[in-house]
Amino acid sequence: MTNESNLLNFSLDVESPVPLYSQLKICLEEKIVKNKLSKGTLIPPSREIAKRYNLSRQHVDRAINLLVGKRLLYRCRGRGTFISANAKRNYFLPTIKEEGSLSRVYFPLSDPNSYKSTHNPTKWYFTFRVMKGMNEEAMKNNCTLIPYDIFLLKEHLKNLSINPASMGVIFLGGKQPSELLSFLSRKGINTFFIIMEDTAKGENIYPDKPRIIISCYKVVCSGVSLLIKSGCRRIGLITSVHGFPEGERGYKDTLKKYNLKWDKKLIMPTEEDFSGGYLAMNTLLKKGPLDGVFICGDFMALGAMKRIKEAGMSIPEDIKIVSFDDIDEAAEADPPLTTIRIPFYEVGQKAFLYMNQIVHKGRRLNTKKALIKEELEPQLIIRKSCF
Repeated sequence: MTNESNLLNFSLDVESPVPLYSQLKICLEEKIVKNKLSKGTLIPPSREIAKRYNLSRQHVDRAINLLVGKRLLYRCRGRGTFISANAKRNYFLPTIKEEGSLSRVYFPLSDPNSYKSTHNPTKWYFTFRVMKGMNEEAMKNNCTLIPYDIFLLKEHLKNLSINPASMGVIFLGGKQPSELLSFLSRKGINTFFIIMEDTAKGENIYPDKPRIIISCYKVVCSGVSLLIKSGCRRIGLITSVHGFPEGERGYKDTLKKYNLKWDKKLIMPTEEDFSGGYLAMNTLLKKGPLDGVFICGDFMALGAMKRIKEAGMSIPEDIKIVSFDDIDEAAEADPPLTTIRIPFYEVGQKAFLYMNQIVHKGRRLNTKKALIKEELEPQLIIRKSCF
C-alpha cells in the first residue's frame, strides 16, 4: 500500500456536529502519527483531497493550514505540501538515550501506548497533552523524557548505572504502586506527583511529596452549577464506565447545594468516546424530560449532541450541554460547546520544571518547609451550547 493510500484511508461523517475541515484535520493528523510517515513524504494536492471527500477547497486548505501551524506539514512553493521532521519530534517522544544524558525523567504509564492511541480518546487527550508539555520543556533543558511501563520500571531502573540523583519520576493519577515508591525512595530517585483528585483528598495523597493537584471534583461542580444557573432543573450526568467517583460526587453535591434531587436513572456511565456519548444520550432521552446534561469529556459530548439533534431537539433551547477538556473541536461544534478547560499542557510544563529544580538543586526543595505544592484551577469556557 502506498503512503498516499495509507494517508487517505479514512471516512468523514457528514452528520457529525464536528465540522468537516476539523474531522479532516484529525484524521490526517492521526494517519501521519500512526503510520510514522517519513520526513519529506508528499501529501496529495488539496484538489485531490477535496474531490475524494466531496469537500470544498476552502475546507481542505483550512485543515492543512492547521497542520502546517502545528509543524506537522510544511509547504514548498511550486512543489507541494510535505510531512515535516517535527511530526516525529512532536508526537513520538524521545526513546531512551545511552549514558551521557544530563538528566532523564521517567513518566510511568499503565498502558505505555496510551499517549498515542485513540482507543480511549479522553485518556489519550489528557495524557498526550501532559506529556507534550513535559517533553517540550525537557528538550529545552537538554533532558530526556521517557514514557515507561509502570510495571516494568522497577526492573529497568535496577539495571541502570546512572547516578540516581540525576534522574526523576513523574507520576500522573492518584495512588501509585507502593513497592515501586519504596524502591525509588531507597535508591534516592526523586519523585513528583500530578494528582487528579478532589483538593482535600489530594492533600492527603503523599502529603510529604512535591505535587500538582487538579481537582476533578471542582471541575464537575462548576459545570453543574453553570447548568443550574442557566435555568436547568432536571440534569443528567454522562460519565466514564471505567469509574469517575470524584465526578459523580461533584454532580450529587452540587444538586444538593441548590436543593435539587438527583436521580440515579440520570447517571449514565459509558465509554469515553464519540460513540459512547451518542449511546448514553440515546438512553437518557428515554428516561423522561431533561433540560441539561453535564458530560465528563468533550469527545462524549460531541456524540451526545449528535443524538440530540437526530431526536429533533435543539441545543441549548431544549437541552443545555456542558462538558470538560476544551479540545480543538469543541469551539467548532454546532453549536459551539461550553466546556471547562483543564490546563494539561501547562501541568506537564510545570511538573517537569519543578522536577528539574529538584534534580539540579538537590533535596532542599523536598523539605517540609520548601515543599512544592500547587493546585491549578480549571477555566470555564462559555459558548452557545449552554446559553
